[in-house]
Amino acid sequence: MLDENTVNLVQVELEKGLALTKCRQCGCMRDTLSSLDVSLQALTVSHSSELLEKVNRWKEKLLPQKYSCLGCAYCFPAVAQNMLQQAFPPGLEFSGLGCSLEITRKEWPQVAGDYLVSDKGENSLVAVSTLANPDLAGLVAAKKPKGLSIIGKTETENIGLEKVIVNIVANPSIKYLILCGEDSPGHLPGHTLLALWENGIDAQGRVIGARAKRPFLKNITAEQATTFRKQIQIVDMIGCKDIEQIVSKITELAVRPTVELRQINSRISNRCGCSEICENDTRINLQLFHTPVVEAQNRDQLEMDRLGYFVIIPQSDKGMIQVEHYSYDNTLLHVMRGDNDRSIYRSIIDDGWISQLSHAAYLGNELAKAALALKLGFVYVQDQPLEVKSSDIALSDRR
Repeated sequence: MLDENTVNLVQVELEKGLALTKCRQCGCMRDTLSSLDVSLQALTVSHSSELLEKVNRWKEKLLPQKYSCLGCAYCFPAVAQNMLQQAFPPGLEFSGLGCSLEITRKEWPQVAGDYLVSDKGENSLVAVSTLANPDLAGLVAAKKPKGLSIIGKTETENIGLEKVIVNIVANPSIKYLILCGEDSPGHLPGHTLLALWENGIDAQGRVIGARAKRPFLKNITAEQATTFRKQIQIVDMIGCKDIEQIVSKITELAVRPTVELRQINSRISNRCGCSEICENDTRINLQLFHTPVVEAQNRDQLEMDRLGYFVIIPQSDKGMIQVEHYSYDNTLLHVMRGDNDRSIYRSIIDDGWISQLSHAAYLGNELAKAALALKLGFVYVQDQPLEVKSSDIALSDRR
């Protein structure tokens, strides 16, 4: 229940964070307050309106966002989120880290992500997570170790874990998951995966025993988590970045008798009290991961923004981008200048110079091109592909 004590504790955590400039510029705080704003409006329990009023005041203290997450060892908004999830889980939904599960049904791997697939065959028993070290994945994969199925990074303790779970359960041939590389500070996906394998998740989707900031798995069920735990054995090599050691372990696991894994799975089943799950259940459970996938349609017709249009002018001599805002009778309404595209489009949105989502998307795309032109010396012409000054090489405009 959302009681007064919980509200007070949440307030303390958020106000401690808001006292720090880095928190007021961080996406963690911004996402938490935005999620609270939406969730609390839908609740009618006591103290929700009181907390909502405070959230609106706190949002006014935010500064332009400079980073999505700093990976702080102690994250004030994450602690506040966890308190609310535990106090009133049915009514509160929080955003993760700005990403979502995109399911690809036609082939394995099931979920799009930053990984390398070595072998999809039934003899490839080993998956590897290099945690916060994406370059390590490529170096290990280049060795082409026998038995390696898939390798990639895992940087977050929620969406990152869910992608690992989905892809592994979607391939019943995988029997081992190696965790190596450095764990991501604060998020601790490696520690969270170990906690998940040992303890499972509770009724709210929280990984039991995890020390991470947001160890809530919102896109999988307890049954799916159990299937993952029963299917694989986790090999803890967290901290190891020695390529030869990792390759050696993959090779060793590729020929390890599967009877050892069945004994480990039996202990997991007995320890957590979960019901037995037969091998065929893995394929049945995969259906639960399927979410609707909408194919993008070509829509060239854009609605004109009633608030006017923009002219974007990179100024290479100053290292700045200037944006001029005009009405449709060509009256200059505003001028904004900045040294990066993100600060400009966020300021334009915050100042209310734009009213159409399609126009905001267009503006962000054009500003990104202008910023790239400044950085790499391209010729920027609005609504045209970028061109390199010294050659005929062109970059495609992805608009």
